[in-house]
Amino acid sequence: MQTPGRPNLAAAASLAQQFSAFSVGADDATAPSSQPKPMAAAPPPMPPRPSAAAASPLPARAVAAASTSSPGSLRTQLSRSATALSTFSAVSATSATSGASSFGSPASARPFSLLIRAYPAREIAIVTNIDHAGGAATADTEVTLFLKVASDAAPGPNRVVLDARVVPAGELDLAQYTARAPMTVLGLLGVLYVGDDVYLGAVTGAETVAEIDGTLIRRVTDVEFISLSKDTFDRSPAAPRTAYDDWDASGSGATPLGSTMGSNPVLVHPCDPHLRILCGGTFYFAHGNGLDLSRTTQYLATTPDAQPDPQFVWNWHMMRDLGQVVKAAEAIGDVKGAFLVNVIQGYVGKSIAGPTSLALISRMSTARAGTRYATRGIDDAGAVANFVETEMIYTTANQRCAFVQVRGSVPVFWDQPGIQVVGHKVVVTRSRDATRPAFDRHLQSLRNKYGRVTGINLVDGAGLSGAAASGEAVLGIEYRVQWDASEREQALGQRLVDFDFHAECKGNNYGALARLVNMVEDDLLHGMCFLVDIGNSMVIMQQTGIFRVNCVDCLDRTNVVQGMLAEHALNHFVQGLPSYMQEEFKELWANNGDAISRIYAGTGALKSGFTRSGKRTLGGLLDDASKSVGRFVINNFQDKSRQDTIDALLGKTSSPKIDIRDPLLEAVKRDLHDRADEYTSQVQLTIHVGTYNVNGKLPQEPIETWLRADALPDVHPDIFAIGFQEIVELTAGQIVSADPGKRMLWQEELVKTIRKCHGPDYVLVCDGQLVGAAILIFAKSSLTSAIHSVETSIVKTGLGGMAGNKGGISVSMVVHDTPVCFVTAHFAAGQSAVEDRNRDFATITSGTVFRRGRGITDHDYVFFFGDFNYRVDMENEIVRSLIMQQRIPDLLARDQLTAQRRAGRTFVGFEEAPIAFLPTYKFNNGSNTYDTSEKNRIPAWCDRILWRTRQPGRQQQQQQQQQQEPFKPKLDLLTYARAELLVSDHKPVLAVFRSTVSRIDHPRKAAIYASLFAQRTSRNPFRALMQQQQQTEQATKHVPTGDLLSFDDDTMAGGSSGKPSASAVLGIPGLPPPSSDGQQWWTTPSAHVGPGSGLAAATTGLGNRGGVLGAAGTTNPWITSSSSPSMSMAAAAPLLPTAANPWATFTSASSPSSAPPPAATGSGTTPAGSTNPNWSLLD
Repeated sequence: MQTPGRPNLAAAASLAQQFSAFSVGADDATAPSSQPKPMAAAPPPMPPRPSAAAASPLPARAVAAASTSSPGSLRTQLSRSATALSTFSAVSATSATSGASSFGSPASARPFSLLIRAYPAREIAIVTNIDHAGGAATADTEVTLFLKVASDAAPGPNRVVLDARVVPAGELDLAQYTARAPMTVLGLLGVLYVGDDVYLGAVTGAETVAEIDGTLIRRVTDVEFISLSKDTFDRSPAAPRTAYDDWDASGSGATPLGSTMGSNPVLVHPCDPHLRILCGGTFYFAHGNGLDLSRTTQYLATTPDAQPDPQFVWNWHMMRDLGQVVKAAEAIGDVKGAFLVNVIQGYVGKSIAGPTSLALISRMSTARAGTRYATRGIDDAGAVANFVETEMIYTTANQRCAFVQVRGSVPVFWDQPGIQVVGHKVVVTRSRDATRPAFDRHLQSLRNKYGRVTGINLVDGAGLSGAAASGEAVLGIEYRVQWDASEREQALGQRLVDFDFHAECKGNNYGALARLVNMVEDDLLHGMCFLVDIGNSMVIMQQTGIFRVNCVDCLDRTNVVQGMLAEHALNHFVQGLPSYMQEEFKELWANNGDAISRIYAGTGALKSGFTRSGKRTLGGLLDDASKSVGRFVINNFQDKSRQDTIDALLGKTSSPKIDIRDPLLEAVKRDLHDRADEYTSQVQLTIHVGTYNVNGKLPQEPIETWLRADALPDVHPDIFAIGFQEIVELTAGQIVSADPGKRMLWQEELVKTIRKCHGPDYVLVCDGQLVGAAILIFAKSSLTSAIHSVETSIVKTGLGGMAGNKGGISVSMVVHDTPVCFVTAHFAAGQSAVEDRNRDFATITSGTVFRRGRGITDHDYVFFFGDFNYRVDMENEIVRSLIMQQRIPDLLARDQLTAQRRAGRTFVGFEEAPIAFLPTYKFNNGSNTYDTSEKNRIPAWCDRILWRTRQPGRQQQQQQQQQQEPFKPKLDLLTYARAELLVSDHKPVLAVFRSTVSRIDHPRKAAIYASLFAQRTSRNPFRALMQQQQQTEQATKHVPTGDLLSFDDDTMAGGSSGKPSASAVLGIPGLPPPSSDGQQWWTTPSAHVGPGSGLAAATTGLGNRGGVLGAAGTTNPWITSSSSPSMSMAAAAPLLPTAANPWATFTSASSPSSAPPPAATGSGTTPAGSTNPNWSLLD
């Protein structure tokens, strides 16, 4: 059996002859210069093909390996990718033969015009082929994307609804959109909420940098954000703004948008920070979307139904919902060209020499995007900082070689606090057990996408033991520990190569890098390259593995090593590489390294002089020193604001959600909701919640009674959520800088006790600390793979929010597919400080914000626990007397928290179980005796556990029916008790719950959605009627019955407005004109239906369906019977004269008749039959 990724002998030999074509005779005397060749009208003729004895592009070892392979072993893969390869081959062959031609804009890449209507409500129309001079649609106008803020949407503080649809341009009165000069748009980025408004992002300027496979690759130079509600920031195309400084995204060196106009200040656009990033010269798109820049060559060549990769599309958040509207229009044939563009950030460069070309494409990930010191290490989803996929593509007239490698931050939880001056001050922020799930997710994602992973770790001290580690060497040790543990558990044959770059190359001894290349050469040769014979549509070799390279920043050292690996791969897989192309490679790679460095660190890459020339010089050293100073200033003082802007672009901030309203998509969501039981299941989990104010004490006694409920000895919880208060003494020094030492000691005690009571199958998932408050989440290791999207949020409430002696820590996570939130808090103290405590709760609940603007109450389950400090409003002697008598209900009648909840002043929507235990505060330390000190505190239930399940209101229920799963949270309390520990002046409290969480089969859900989407968009000619159905359902007044439609000629359908009728828009004779804000065809039947209409008065069968035609309803005009002689086809042309029309076989009779229409033939289906999928769309 052939080893995956190795070529068979015959194919390798054939490819060897063809790849040798450009190397024969390419000596220094005849080789082109090292400068990129200008693209001529036609490429020079190919040199003659060599004989079979010509040098092979594959190394001898690879060819020898191929000789043991079966020639037919690639048939399975080739059969799966035959369609993709045939298309890929045709496009690539065209590109190869015309690649040297000048850049001409393809027909599919023509620009759009963006028009704005200001009255009565602001609307935006993006139109193809508009006649700018006339201000109206020309005969060849195609379609329009229409956008506006929905005026009839239910208001909500965290939700904005947009109306978006794609319509024939003739349906709009474009003369109303001439309030300002039209703007030429190369592509839309999507919509973004900034400040208090929604903006449409449009690429309005770009420069061409390359042509790949016949598609222009363009770098974004200008972007416009247009408000959907006001014209305050509209800019005339005649007055372009001052260009931003190249690569300057910080804003410090660029002129603000319209900052001055003469002596008068001009408002700065709210999206100015976003513009600085987008116009910084690091964003690219394929004009016309003929090529997907977010995907590798191998994926595009071997995947029949290729889809963009959201990980590398930087405007995915902005265009996601809007893209569904355009996709639906494309599916039913309304769109001829793509409105939206997929934008990547990184670098694209290409060098052309005759029929050969070398291209580099770097794609920066969005998953954990950010700036150098603001974004480090890994997150709980397994994404790492500065993750970049770099692809090298070498192409001849008939063949292509592609090599992909990735870089990314050390995949452990770490940070660099404070100002970084010299060296790396590294702090590992999470334990090894807690890091393991995220690390495994990261490696698994790499394996799923690329195959076998070979890691190359370049940090200082790589390979040292823990005793000798300091600075960045700590990262290397943690990386090695995680890698070895993962490999022991999964035995996947991966390997991590430790190579201390600075030590090995000390004294500019870069020749030592040859040893690293030798160490990984076997990995390189075994499936590290994609080779394809374009002319014969044959995959010769697939890349089945990936090099993952890192240093600390993944910039300078990483760039040098990746460059050497790429050059080595190029020389191995393309033997006889011309020397001029080697020089071009070095220049491209140096430019690529500079671009990635500027994105992440603000300056070009260090050591770029070596990358370009292969040697270190004094000039290069001085250049590196200058860049280092620049990095210090930018990274320590400017990156914070830039990080906030990046998060906003990617939808990771607290901004209202933008809902795009489209009737077809909402219908698909309803259908998907109705079939939820096909892809949704439920899982039961047990959750143990505990809270303990330890009064600054260390563990001094067994804590089993707190972590194992006496009433549930055989219950082993799936999740432990433990909260501490006063884990350190609340002194001034601790408030300024809390010591994590005591938390670590309590953490060790928790781990030991949980494993002792419930088994060793538990790991720490997340932890956090706010001075004295701390939270730790443990879970069974078998459950950690189902826990993701873990985030923490801290809110201070001490001293008016300035100090952390009081406040709350919240942890958000998704268990399977159910969002869960744990909150531990410490409220204001004092017998009479009830309002302060209420205010603390309100501050924490309103101030806790997770990514994408989610708050505490946006979770299905919320557990709120801690020392809330609510007291009992009774005299001390009475309270103690009632305690002695065990009269708990009498005490609870005067409990402050109970009274405040009953009055609706705090914890609204939360529940608490009936309390059956005595007050938990305050005791003499080390005893069960209530306070006998001088202060003589009144006993109270300060330590509490409350919870809530999400119960949506009417508006949220409507959203859930359309967007979310039909999952109703269910939570059962098993026990609520206190534990009799003595170390503190508080008693710990515990609660055990049994919950139900939702688990979604996402591939199954996606398949059902795709099927429903295909059904709804299968050339449906009645989408306009579906829009009318939605409008009718939202109308508050009764729809009158009567004559609804006329199928006579449209002599009066246009009305006085001059707008084309729906019959003209859809090509269907006899339909009424489209509705507007002032006129609806279903409420004014006399305007378009009269005597002699093909459809007589329809008085039954409508019900509450809004007058939409249905196959089974008695108002169906396509069904004729003897009882309904008026329901016949009028004397007219066929409904739609296209083969795609399922009713095209129907022809009208010469006169009204009650005879049924002829049966459909060919691919058509009788409308009255139940097999036509289009009829179900209207039900």
